[in-house]
Amino acid sequence: MSTTVDIIDPVPFDKGIGDVRSDVSPINWMVAGHVSMNPNVLGFRASGCGGLEEMATHLNDDEAMYALVRLQEKVDLSSTVKFVYIHWVGESVPFTKKGRYGVVHGSIKEKIGQYHCIVETSSKADLTEEAIMKILMETSGTKSMVMEKSEAATRMDRGFTSSSNIIKTGKQARGVQVPDAIAMIIGSSVMDAIAEVRSDEHPINWCVAVYEGNNPKLPIILGGKGSGGLPEMASCMKEDYVSYALLRVTDIVDQISTVKFVFIQWIGESVKPMTKGKISTHKPTMQKVFGVSFHLVLWPFYCK
Repeated sequence: MSTTVDIIDPVPFDKGIGDVRSDVSPINWMVAGHVSMNPNVLGFRASGCGGLEEMATHLNDDEAMYALVRLQEKVDLSSTVKFVYIHWVGESVPFTKKGRYGVVHGSIKEKIGQYHCIVETSSKADLTEEAIMKILMETSGTKSMVMEKSEAATRMDRGFTSSSNIIKTGKQARGVQVPDAIAMIIGSSVMDAIAEVRSDEHPINWCVAVYEGNNPKLPIILGGKGSGGLPEMASCMKEDYVSYALLRVTDIVDQISTVKFVFIQWIGESVKPMTKGKISTHKPTMQKVFGVSFHLVLWPFYCK
């Protein structure tokens, strides 16, 4: 199967992209979709000046579609143009079709061009201006990600909804359903430690979670936490373990201190290939468990 897409009529497609990117055009969104459900053929569908709300009305539940949206991010007294790429896969798209559309997605992104962030979703609830601006601010580092401890704990209990992950809350642990239907249980001590790292009121600046008994079929439990920063956290990373960590650091630029958060998945040098395969679907889910918002995500393999 080909991994590239052809534009059936390049003129309206290119004009739609150009209008969204133009500073003098009122057009601030455009949508493209596959022609006759053919993964290798893409065509222009619609454009407009009504923003995200108007754009979302053109997304169909039985299609994979692609949109470029222009937004204004305001920080203090300045305003900056931002471009958001929306990768929409409707909830009614058959599983086999999703795979075929996924093969050509790299080619589609090249056709769309540069953007500041990508939003992949099957829910129109994710496409509000408030939700997208929050993602933009987190991506650009203009939004503070420090929470009061109570707020962090509340957010961990709230749960998440997306096209591929559902996190359910419980009294002592959180049950997580991942795409291949493997059940993950998150110990409450892990969630408490994450809230401590996220809190500006607590000295704890790192925490590490591991699989109980080093078995990816068992619950995620707390492997360690502390206030000694990166060196102390690194000492908890074992060569035969898979670990997930959250690190809080302070970035000082021109005598101004900014708190940053780093999410890390550690796969030790001695981890068996079968285990690596089993945990490959856990990464996006665990990233959401650790709080969704990070300034940096690292996937190191046995390097301290």
